[in-house]
Amino acid sequence: MSERELIEGLTRLADPVVPGADPYGRLMARHRRARRTRVAGWSTATVVAVVAALLGPIAIQGAAIPMFGGPSGAPSAPAETTPGQPLTPWVTELLQAPTYGSLSGDADFLRQLRELLADRTSDTVPGGQIAILFAGDVGEHRFVIAVRHSSTHFVTLELADRAGASIEQLGAEGTGEVQRNRIAVTTDGTRPFLAAAVESWTSTGKRRTVAGVAPPSCLIEVADAYRRPVAWKPAPAGHVTSTDLDEWVRITCAGVIRYQGPADANGGRIVMAPLSEADVDAALAGARGEVDRERAKQYLQRGDAARPSGPSRLLYMHRIGTGPQAEAAYYVTATPMRDGAWNVTIGADEVGATGFTTGADLGAADTVLALEIGWLERAEQGGERVYVGGPEAAVPVPFLVLAPRTATTVQVLDDRGRVLQTAPLTDGVGRVYLTKPSRLRALGASGAVLGTGQAPPPPLPPGSNAVPALEHISNWP
Repeated sequence: MSERELIEGLTRLADPVVPGADPYGRLMARHRRARRTRVAGWSTATVVAVVAALLGPIAIQGAAIPMFGGPSGAPSAPAETTPGQPLTPWVTELLQAPTYGSLSGDADFLRQLRELLADRTSDTVPGGQIAILFAGDVGEHRFVIAVRHSSTHFVTLELADRAGASIEQLGAEGTGEVQRNRIAVTTDGTRPFLAAAVESWTSTGKRRTVAGVAPPSCLIEVADAYRRPVAWKPAPAGHVTSTDLDEWVRITCAGVIRYQGPADANGGRIVMAPLSEADVDAALAGARGEVDRERAKQYLQRGDAARPSGPSRLLYMHRIGTGPQAEAAYYVTATPMRDGAWNVTIGADEVGATGFTTGADLGAADTVLALEIGWLERAEQGGERVYVGGPEAAVPVPFLVLAPRTATTVQVLDDRGRVLQTAPLTDGVGRVYLTKPSRLRALGASGAVLGTGQAPPPPLPPGSNAVPALEHISNWP
C-alpha cells in the first residue's frame, strides 16, 4: 500500500460531508489486485520487475515499479521488450536541467557515477544516455536520481546509501546496513516529479529521508500537511529534500498545480537500519496465532503508517500447516500514530494487503478489534462487505476478533444492547459472521465484561489531526 493511497483513504474518512465514514473504504477494491511480488520495505502496489543483482543483467518487463532487489537474487522476467515511458515536454525539461545536490559540482564523482549507471543499466534503454538529476547528501543519507533515456523513452534510476558513500559503496551489493541491491529502475508513468526515499527504524518508530526533482520552471513548495492552517513555503528551484514525515510537496507548473502530496509518493524506498532483533522481540511480544518470526519481520518493516509515533506491533498471524514448512496465511499489524490514532494493516502474501487508520485505542487492555477476513480466505466470492452507512450484506461476512487474552466469549450486540450472536474465543481470538455493523462485547469465563469494540472499527473523528489537511493531487499531462 502506498502512502498516497493511505492518505486518500484517510481523507475520505475525515470528510464531514459524507455520512458514515468507512474505514474499510479501499479494502475490497485493493484486495482484488494481487501483489504477489511485493517485497518488505516498499509501499508501491504493483511490481512486475525486480533488479536482481547489480553485477548481472537488469530484467524489466512492461511498466516496472522501482525495486532494490528481489529476495531470491534471481531476475523475475526476461528483458524481452525495451522498457520505459515516452518522453513528455515536462520530462524533457527535467533532462535539460542542471544536476542538483551537494555533489553537483564534483565533476570526477559525476563522471564515475555516469560510468557506473551506464554499465549497470545497459539493458534498460539500449544505447540510452545517462542524465544525473540529483547527487548529494540529505541528512544521514546519500542520494542519486538519474535518468537513462533515448530520444523517445526514459527510465528513472535511483541509488541510496549512507552520507559520504563512495562510488564503490554506491555500486556495491549489500554493504553496510543497506538491505537491498542498489539501483532502482522505475518506468512508472510519465510524472516528471521524481523522488527517492530511505526508510529506517528506531526504537520510537520509522524515519524517512527524501530527495526529489521537478522541472526547474515549476514552483516547488513544502508544508506540514497536518498542521492547521497549512503554511506553504518555497523550496529551491528544481529540487526538494525532506526529513520530515509530515511534510508534503506542492508543484505548480504554468499556474496549474500538477502535484500535491507526500514528498516520496513517486519514488522507491530502500530499507536501511532495519529492525534489530530486540525490536522484533518487542514487536512480537503480544502477538497471537502461529507466528513465523522471519515473515513477521518483513511485515513489520513495510512501514505503511504515514506518521508513526512508535514501532509497529504484530497482533496476529495465521499459518497454514505446522513446522518449518508452514506458510503465513494472513497477518495483522498495528502502528501507533500521533494524536492517539492507530494504523492497522491486514494482508497476506498471496492476496495483498490493506491499511486503515482507526480511532480505537489499540493500546488499551479492554479494546476488542474486529477485521473483515473473507477476502483473505478467498471465501467472499460475491464481494459482500459490512461498513457503516452501507447496505446490509446478503450473506454473513466473517470477521476476525482480537479481544483481551483472557476473554473466552464474544457477543454481537444490536443498537439496543441485545445479544444477537455468541462465539467462543481461544486466547482472546475468534470470529463472528456479520451482515451489518455491530457492537462487540468480550466476556471472561466468569461472565465479566473484559472488553468492548465495534465491527468495523471506529473511524477517526472528522477534523482529526491524524488526517492531512490537504487534498492529494496528481495532475501531470
